[in-house]
Amino acid sequence: VLRHIAEISARTLGRDESDAAGAGAAGGLGFALVAFLGAKLLPGVRLIARECGLDKLLDGATLCLTGEGKIDLQTLHGKTVYGVAQIAREHHVPTIAFGGTVAQDAKERLAQIGIEVVGISPAGMPLEESIRSAAGLLEAAAQAAVSTASGAGMQT
Repeated sequence: VLRHIAEISARTLGRDESDAAGAGAAGGLGFALVAFLGAKLLPGVRLIARECGLDKLLDGATLCLTGEGKIDLQTLHGKTVYGVAQIAREHHVPTIAFGGTVAQDAKERLAQIGIEVVGISPAGMPLEESIRSAAGLLEAAAQAAVSTASGAGMQT
């Protein structure tokens, strides 16, 4: 159905926006915004980073901490953790990414590009318990990670 709408829109508007970056997001909302309103789509993390002044926060920083509920191979295709780490890399700031759950293949791939990944939930912990205990688990994992980073000679 969406492909059909895109074809009709391309004929009607005289331009095909169906392959525009983000056009398929949110069920085709990106396509509608670009095709009918002439909107310019930005990656969400870049927009939020700009609005919260992430570049300024990273100036002079020695470490960037970020997180995601689930770090998996999709993380490498635009999840917040990846976007924040890219911005931190532009400032030459190393990144530690915390995940409620972490896929080993994603952890390895992210390590290859300089992003350290730390899972916060112990193996075998039921999801419901992990969610209930997330604040404490994250605090403990962050303290351990920062202590390790400090022990490795990194100022925090």
